Amino acid sequence: MLPFCVFFLMVIGMTLSSFSWLDPDLGWHLYLGQKMVETKSLINHAVGYNYFVNLQIPDHEWLSNLILFQLSRISITAVLALFFVFSLIFSFLLLRIVQKADSSKSTILFSLSIVTLSLTITYGLRLQVLLLLAVALLIYVYLYVDEMRKRMFLYLIIFTLGINLHGGLLTLMPIPILLELKFKKNKKWKIVNIRQLLLIVLLLATTTLLTPYGLRYWQLIFNYSSSTTYLTNIAEWLPIYSFPFHIYNIIFPLSLVLFCLTINNYWKKIPINWVLIYIFYGFLGIRFMRYFPIFMILILFHLALSFKNVQKNVLLNKTPRKILVIFFTILAALFTILSWSENFQTAGGPFSDITYPNKASQFLTKNPIQSGNLFNPYEWGGYLLWKNPDQKVFVDGRGPQTLTGKGNSILDEYLKFNSDSESVIKAQLIKYDISEILLNTTPRKYDWINEQLLRFTQTKKISLQKKPALGEYLKHSQDWQLVYKDNISEIYRRK
Repeated sequence: MLPFCVFFLMVIGMTLSSFSWLDPDLGWHLYLGQKMVETKSLINHAVGYNYFVNLQIPDHEWLSNLILFQLSRISITAVLALFFVFSLIFSFLLLRIVQKADSSKSTILFSLSIVTLSLTITYGLRLQVLLLLAVALLIYVYLYVDEMRKRMFLYLIIFTLGINLHGGLLTLMPIPILLELKFKKNKKWKIVNIRQLLLIVLLLATTTLLTPYGLRYWQLIFNYSSSTTYLTNIAEWLPIYSFPFHIYNIIFPLSLVLFCLTINNYWKKIPINWVLIYIFYGFLGIRFMRYFPIFMILILFHLALSFKNVQKNVLLNKTPRKILVIFFTILAALFTILSWSENFQTAGGPFSDITYPNKASQFLTKNPIQSGNLFNPYEWGGYLLWKNPDQKVFVDGRGPQTLTGKGNSILDEYLKFNSDSESVIKAQLIKYDISEILLNTTPRKYDWINEQLLRFTQTKKISLQKKPALGEYLKHSQDWQLVYKDNISEIYRRK
């Protein structure tokens, strides 16, 4: 009965998270899906851009975009239903992973409560959920499919389908490779299944060729890793220790890792292949916020195993397991609430316009630009394409790391519009023939901890509290006039 209750609560929690967290990129996913249907061809360039339209940006989520758009033609509810199915499958996989380690009720409650709470802060109406689903599926196959040939076949299917749904699955290839890595300790460590390992690597590498874009996906991955601007300005690619501090993302996973190592070092050594997985994805989880939930899923099996071994550990043998369950669950809930206060939309469901420029988009539709280009905030580009597909945008989340041909990326060019130099701003406006500008005037809010850090720290206080340089320039410029304003946005037009 308890496993069913926990499973039900997980499904509800993940589904509600999906409904509460609207990915800014959802708009351009639907837009690209629509363009594929209309043109009956794949997207190979930056369609929808007003200036960078000729840049080659492979659509690394082409199949997902197509599916999402077709579902949206039925109704938006159909899109939400798809993510409900994701929640259902994902919760089932997590439950089965824990049950493989220990089927006792307290272990299931403890492990799934912590991991579910840690994942809901990043789980939403966003295609990155497919990566979390893939990680859980890979571990499930490894734990429950005994025959090696069947596992290899399933790995091949997962990556062939998965890469077409989301090209980011390429970054998960080390997981099955390391899972199947076997060591033998004689006088020194020795890999005992080199041929099998090479075969897995070869099979997984060929899955890239089974996509419409082929090896260009690898080029996209390399561009992600080489663009320092992209890695230092986009929130999900920042380190977990960057400001604003997500204290939950630092203290909580560190506590879990120490817990696992302490217990398992005494009573059950973690296999070296799992250690390599934890080191690799642990580093990625610390370096990039985006990989933190992936690391949490990877550690789930040994987290459950650690709790099972608590009974054997002489250091904890007098501590009732129920007390540990209550303690860690409360700890998880506390840190999750702190994180939710910043990440979640406040009301209105997944298609709420509270944080998106619905009224400004309607104004742009009724008052189209007669000449020149629109400049828009990075986080609103996808929304504008979705709500107003006839209005070309300057930038969105598709490929900000793509080079423009002069050594700078799209994001580099975008950031110059908020330069401290007025001459740089003027040059950018002329260079890209900007005649209309949409500004995001929403004040940035922080949780209580980060507010205190701002109060007592001077390092970033001024730069974080000042208004964007572009907004200040437009307000005092004789060449631009304010033509629209609401509680979250402003629109300026060149006189």
